[in-house]
Amino acid sequence: MAFLSCSFEENIKYLDHAFENCADIISLELNLEYMGDSRGKIYFVESAVSNVTIRKVVLGLSDVFPLETMEDVISTIMTGNAALIIDGKNYALKIRSAGYPGLGVQEANDEKVLRGTNEGFSDSYKTNEALIRKRIRTPELKIEELQSGKRTKTGIALLYMDTIVRKEVLAEVKKRLKGFETDGILDSGVIEQLTMDNEYSPFPQYLTSERPDKSALALLNGHVVILVDNSPVALILPVNFSSFLKAADDYYNRFEIVSFVRILRYIAIFFAVSLPALYI
Repeated sequence: MAFLSCSFEENIKYLDHAFENCADIISLELNLEYMGDSRGKIYFVESAVSNVTIRKVVLGLSDVFPLETMEDVISTIMTGNAALIIDGKNYALKIRSAGYPGLGVQEANDEKVLRGTNEGFSDSYKTNEALIRKRIRTPELKIEELQSGKRTKTGIALLYMDTIVRKEVLAEVKKRLKGFETDGILDSGVIEQLTMDNEYSPFPQYLTSERPDKSALALLNGHVVILVDNSPVALILPVNFSSFLKAADDYYNRFEIVSFVRILRYIAIFFAVSLPALYI
């Protein structure tokens, strides 16, 4: 357990390292006039903390709670609140916020489930980042942002678990995202076509999903998730044949039932492919 130090620079260095490559984590340096012009730095999830919360910190603190350890500070930020580091203090302050967004979140249309949430991605990739961050509240979840399209300047977010993902896979994904030029990116399907292995293959090479919970589970299994602005569909990679036979609610039922249903899916595919050919 790491306790906060009275050294402002030491505390900032620890948190900056913890949130490295987390593009959705914003940090702002402030001059706290009501505390004798002390230096301060506030950390928060971009889509979870409102301007009202930031203004509350600038004008004067209220409804705050002290935090003594770095673990508490990181947990506070991950749960959608803000944390303020103050120069000369060996504690941080938790500032309550409204939390993760509900506005703009829509219901998943194509991946309905009997158990589990029906929350779906929206057209804003910032909101979609927050929906995944709401489910994986650790700085191990890295979110790197870039722009693509000479004229559209479309925002793209690359999500991965830093301690789980295979580094060679991550490097290849980054290479492909930067390896093409186009006038505009209007949907995640364009990214799929421009970065696939075999452009002549009729089979899908990426798994697509409009569900944040399914994307979060993919991240926990070591996959990489790509979010594109103006698109409610995420890309999940790398995948294999069995990935396409998994339903969204498989993770919410007992493994005996899920295993039996998956076996039925394989049998159904075999008959669907072979029987018409044998009949002909």
